[in-house]
This record gives sequence, structure tokens and C-alpha cells, in this order.
Amino acid sequence: MFLILGMGLACVSDVSAQEARLDFKEACWFIDELATAVVFVDAEEEPNIVLPDESDEVRFFDASVVALENDKRGKFAAVIEFMPQRTGVRTFPSIRLESGDKSWVSPTRHFAVGEPHETPDMRFEIRVSKERVYEGEPLRLDFVWQCDLPVGQLRDLRLYPDFFNDTSVTVVVPRSAATEKEQFGVPVGGRRVIAKRIKYEGSGETRLGEVSFPIFVQFDEAGVYELSRTRLLCSRLLNKNSQSNQYAAYFNNGLFEAVDRSVLYEKLEAFSKPLELEVLPLPEKGRLESFSGLFDPESITVSVFPDTVEVGQLMEIRVDVVSDACSEMLKLPQLAMQSSLRNRFWVGQEMNEIWRPDGRSFVARARSLTVESNFFPSLSFQVFDPDAGSYKTVKSDVLPLTVNAANGKSYFAIGAIPGAKNGIAASSEGVWHNYEAMMMNDVLNGLLGILADGFLVFILLGPILFVVLMPWVREVRRRERDEIYRRRKAAYKRFKSEAASKGEEVEALRVFIADCYARNASAMTARDAAELLRKSRGEESLIEGVESLIQAVDSKVYDPTGRESPREGDVRKLGDRVFRLLGRGVILLFALGCGMLTDRVAAADWVASEEAFAEALRFSEESLDSSLIESKYVAAALEFEACGEAGIRSGLAWYNAGNAWFKAGEIGRAIANYRQAQSHLPFDDRVAENLEAARALRVDGFSGEISKRDWPRRWLLAALAVSWIIAWGLALFWVRYRKAALAVSAGAVLALSIYLAGTVYWRATNGNEAGVLIVDEAYG
Repeated sequence: MFLILGMGLACVSDVSAQEARLDFKEACWFIDELATAVVFVDAEEEPNIVLPDESDEVRFFDASVVALENDKRGKFAAVIEFMPQRTGVRTFPSIRLESGDKSWVSPTRHFAVGEPHETPDMRFEIRVSKERVYEGEPLRLDFVWQCDLPVGQLRDLRLYPDFFNDTSVTVVVPRSAATEKEQFGVPVGGRRVIAKRIKYEGSGETRLGEVSFPIFVQFDEAGVYELSRTRLLCSRLLNKNSQSNQYAAYFNNGLFEAVDRSVLYEKLEAFSKPLELEVLPLPEKGRLESFSGLFDPESITVSVFPDTVEVGQLMEIRVDVVSDACSEMLKLPQLAMQSSLRNRFWVGQEMNEIWRPDGRSFVARARSLTVESNFFPSLSFQVFDPDAGSYKTVKSDVLPLTVNAANGKSYFAIGAIPGAKNGIAASSEGVWHNYEAMMMNDVLNGLLGILADGFLVFILLGPILFVVLMPWVREVRRRERDEIYRRRKAAYKRFKSEAASKGEEVEALRVFIADCYARNASAMTARDAAELLRKSRGEESLIEGVESLIQAVDSKVYDPTGRESPREGDVRKLGDRVFRLLGRGVILLFALGCGMLTDRVAAADWVASEEAFAEALRFSEESLDSSLIESKYVAAALEFEACGEAGIRSGLAWYNAGNAWFKAGEIGRAIANYRQAQSHLPFDDRVAENLEAARALRVDGFSGEISKRDWPRRWLLAALAVSWIIAWGLALFWVRYRKAALAVSAGAVLALSIYLAGTVYWRATNGNEAGVLIVDEAYG
């Protein structure tokens, strides 16, 4: 009965509800686009929206009510955003609005939901020049879109290749070389690409025709890359009279416009075939550090302007590279690295780059340094031939050049050029300048050696000093806090000094007792002294002895032949012996370290090392035989290595040895010595810069190299010794002053010591030690 009554009330309610007007903003609907429905009601107050339950027809996203003014359709409009769930003919459900005791219901509406589809009138493909390339080799991909549809009906082009999001792939869209009449703008991956448009013969101005553009890619890593099929999507207006912008089509056109969804349109799509590309690693054999990065260019031409200059006058070096690769991917190393220009021409570090349709031009500034340069030498560029799979060297022609003297000088001082760098072989200054020995360096190196080599001694010394000094610290603290105790200690001190100096032991004893109890010594009798001692719970034998001595002095005249006061000489001698024992222990610790340094100094000769390096520089400046120069640098390097192994200015010795090995052409040994120098000078910028420069010349590269500068083991040991001593020192200060800050500081330094000890242990046990290859080949 109640069920029947409820159904009846529902029917009455539905019957009483007024019908609302329902409109759609769109003329076409797709499953991947939001749509908007608007329900109009003529209510006095803002109504509430009652959305139906979710269904497989549509999915609701947002709903809001907007007040209208002077609108015949109603006073309020409910704006509802939804998205169709399936294609085909779908049903939009009724929407209920309620305001007070009134309600409105919109009618259900059927609408057709479409989806993108392919058409034989539109094709899209990506053409690849070859399917096997090398790392860093530019690869051309040609995007070709063929469309036999009216260009005025096309809107909202979407083309976004997946490899645009691959960080291991470098993508460059080259500048268009098409004529302005053929240029046509296309949106690709958020970029505006100027493509080349070819109209079909006989199609007139209405058909799109063929639109093509190239994209160049570079792969940073070797492997197999799968370029999935790429989707080209656009909308086509179904109104045959639709037109797009007819001006500046190469820059902007209807393909950049969003489609007007209030008119009928369809979505068309086309797919390219997936591609599989094999990327081969560049061979290490034969590769020079001066590798240009060019892949078999058609030609490299060098020209200079002007061809007649005065010494030191600026001239222009132009290198024209002709290549099939896009201009933006062509790079050249600095011309200053050309060995044929060294000591003859100064070449600026900056290089201007000029685009050209068949390659790229590189322009650098240079100065001739001497009138002996009667020609411009040939430049060498190492390039890679992908077809042969090997490197080859391309050399430019020798160019005639006339260099005249300027102001009577036949040479030009390179130091006159702001920011110019001296040649490596011609001077000891610059990046490869050795460190000179200084007293401060020797002191710091010696102190670091004592702390690092004898850290176990310092670890034991900390708690020993704490235990030895603890009684004295407690005594000082008690004297400061206990006034009575402090007064009695001072009285006892005066008693010892007066008894020893005057020989009046009993009178001094009277004064001592009086001072301890803040009494007047001249008015103190033997009985007064005994009473005071008895109140302090002294032994009776002690009290009777003191009382009898003072009473005897008060009752008779002092007898100069009486017994002497106790002597304290033995006690002083014992204290002196203990003091000398402790003092000599600390002195012997540092004497041991100094003795070790003295022994090390005797093992090698620093002066001989510097003389050997100076001799090598002299031979280098005189341009003698290269093999003799290298042998001199090798001798200097061995001398510095001997000093480093003997502990003589270790950081400087290893650094200078690295410089000598570098000049001798032994890059591996130079790196090994720079790493040794970093263990003594871990934060020295010159050591780090030279190490980085030497590493840049390596033929082999290894993954997982350490890029940050870690503290070396000897520095960690020295820091551990210092922090350990400081922690025990702060603990003593806490015992003395009992301040919370001292306790916190002691705990923090102790935690630092534990951390340093753990770091040292971890480094010693994890086996993660680095090595340096000093030969061309080695078996691992």
C-alpha cells in the first residue's frame, strides 16, 4: 500500500514539473572532447541542478547556474559540461532543476557521436634516408602529407611525434630553403614549421596538395630505436564554402586555428608506418680528441681575408662546410687548437656561425705574430665516414699570405692582446705553471702529516689528558664555588709559605686555624683553637696536639733551639719530577713527528727537482729536438715523484710531477699524479682545473666517474685527531663550568668524531678504490 502511494506521489511530482529548454553549444560531438549543454528555466530564484546518475552514455564533469538578463529563453541557465562515452547515436538524459516548490525537467535528446577516421583522400608518411647511423650522426626524416581535400576546409592540425619527448634524441627543424611561393606553415609538436607545398597539377587553388618538410635527429646513445607510428589529425569543415586565411599562408593559416564547433565538421587521421633504426657506437680506434664531429662533409674550404696584412693586424679566417646535414647540427672545434697555427698565429676563442642552405660557415679572428709567416698553413679536420666506418683527416689548401712589419717590428707581443693565453711550451706561466715552495706550505704539510700519521697517538692522548687533568679541574671548580674551602686553601698556602720562610711553625699554625674560621689570630687562644677543631669533628689526637703546641707557646718564651718545622722540599721535588715527566711526554710526541719529517727531507732533493724542470723549459723554449725535450720533462717528473714519495712538500710535488708528465705527453701519468696531489690539496682549484684538462684529452671514457671532490683519507684522519682532542677538551671545560652550551658542544664534536671515524672505516673496507690507466692498452 505504501509502495503504491509513493509511486503515485512520484507521478504527481513528475506531472507537476515544467518542461525546460535544452540547447547544445556544439554541432558535432566526439568521445575525446568536452561538450556543453545549456538548460534554460524561468525561475524567480536561482535553481539547484539535480544531475542523473552516471551511465555509459555520457559522463558529467561540471555544472553551474548563470543568471540571465533580458533573455527570452529564461531568467537562469544551467551550464553542464559532459563528454560522450561511446560513438554512435547516444541519448542525453533529462536534467532536473529545482527552485522552492517548483521544478523543471529538460527533455531527453539524441545526438550522434563521431570519432576520427581515415580517408583515401589523405595520406601521411615519414621517409628515412637510411636505417643505420652512428652516435651523433645527423639523420634526415622527411615528413610528407598528401591531401586531396580543399585547403579552406582544414582546421586544427595536430602532429606530435613521440621521439620529440625522448631526451636521448636531439631534434632540429632546419630553416626552410623553399621559395616564398612554396612556403606553407604547419604546426608540429608545438613548433611552427615552414614546409614546402606542392599543388597537384590541375587541382586549382582549392586542394591542399603535398606538404613536406625535413626534420634532423641525432642519437646520443647506441642501440636500437623504434619510432612508433606517428598520427596526423586534423578537422575538416563539412561546409563546402568554408575558407581559411588567405594572407601569409607560410606563417599562419587555418591549420593553426581551432575548429568552430558550432558548425558541422569531421575529424580525419592518417598514420605513418613505424620505423626501426640501429644506432652504432662511434669506434674508439683512430679517434682523436680533436675530432670535429663532422660526418663525411662534401667539402671543407678555408679562406683568409685580407691576404696582405701587417704583423698583429686582425684578419678573418672563414671555414665553409658543405654537407647534406642541416646547418644547425654542424659544429667545429676551436681553430686555436690547430697545431699548425701554434706560435705563428693568435686565434680568438669566439667563432661566428653563418647559416647557408648547403651547410654552414664558421668565421674566426686571428693575428699574425711574425713576419716569417709568408703563407697561411693547412688546417686539419678529423671527420668520420659512416660508409667506411672509420675516421679520416681532411686538410685544407695552403694559402698565400703576405705579412709586413709594423712600426719597424717584425713580431707582435701576444701579451698585448687582452685575455690572450701564453703558449704551453713557450712559458712556464699559465695553466701548467708549477707551485713554488713556501714556508707556510711546509708548515701546514708537516702539521697535517703529524696529525694524519700519528692519529692513534692523539686518540689515546685525549682520554689520558682528561683523566690526568680531572682532579685539578675539580679542585679549581670547588675553590670557585665553596668560599669556606677557598679560604682554607688560601690559609693553608700562606701557612706553608710563612712556616718555611720564618721558621715559626706554631705561630703560623695559629694564623692558619684563625684564617680558616675567619677569626682574629692575635686573640685566639689554645682553647679557642681546640673548640673550633672539635666543632669540625676533628680527631682528638689532632686537637690535643694543636692545643698543647699553642698553649706551650703562650705560657713560655719561644725557644730558638726547639725542633724545626717539617720540610716540604721532598714534596716539591716529587712535584717537579711529575711535571717534567708529563711535559717531556708531550714534547717527545712532537719531536717524533719532526724527526720523521727530518728523515723524509733527507730522502730526496727538492732543489734538484726544480732545476730539472727549469732545464726542460729551457730546452723547450730553444725549440730543440722534441724527443730530448720529452726526456727532460720525464726526468723532472721522476724527481718530483721522488719528493712526493719522501713526503717533501707532498701536494706541491705531485702537482708539479703531473705538469711535467703532461708536457712529456704522458696523459695517464699526469692524471695519476694530479689525483695524488688532490689527496693533499683537495680544494685547490688549480689542481682541479689541471686534472679536468688532462682528463679531457683521454681516448677512453669510463662511466660512473666521480665528479665531486671528496675529502682525502689523510685529511679525514687529521680532522678526526683534532676533533677528538677538542671533544675531550670541551668535556673538561664542562666539568669546570657546568654550562649546557659546553655539554652540547662536546656532544656535537664527539658525534663529528664518530662520523669521521665511520667514514674512514667505510672507505678502508668497501674496496671502492679508483685506478688510472697509464698505458695505451691493458687487460682488465
